Amino acid sequence: MQGVQNKLFSIFVVLILTVPGAQQLQIPFIANRTIYEIRERPSKMYSWSSWVTTQILVELPWNMVPGIPLFFSWYWTVGYPIERAGFTFFIFAVLIPFYYTTVGQADAAMAPTIEVAALLFTSTFSFVLIL
Repeated sequence: MQGVQNKLFSIFVVLILTVPGAQQLQIPFIANRTIYEIRERPSKMYSWSSWVTTQILVELPWNMVPGIPLFFSWYWTVGYPIERAGFTFFIFAVLIPFYYTTVGQADAAMAPTIEVAALLFTSTFSFVLIL
């Protein structure tokens, strides 16, 4: 019973690590959004959806890089089975960074300032953990 609790708590701790990562990517997002709204939107060179897509595609590889050493330092030390390592690596290297990149930038797109974006993402992530 204690081993299962330790494994579940380790998953919880790893998910909590995504909050600072998402809050760090909100700062350049809001700075770039300001540039877009002042300079690019009036020129109508490209749309908001293409700008947001490029922001996600630029941030995603940089958010995947820390997931690789995190997985290798976490998975076997907690004691998970070797058979599920590939699927779990896919989740840690691709899906979790994609999740917190998109949700963090969606919250930043709605927020007027960096501080409000950080508070909004923290409360959004708290609801995700509660459910």
